[in-house]
Amino acid sequence: MIILNKAGKVVFFKVGQLSKAEIDQVIQVIKKNL
Repeated sequence: MIILNKAGKVVFFKVGQLSKAEIDQVIQVIKKNL
């Protein structure tokens, strides 16, 4: 999974299954970069 911000910078990168904590982190990163 790769999450980019509006400028195209990678703000999160993970290969494989996400843990519950990582899912929570991804949600926060997405909210912060909307």
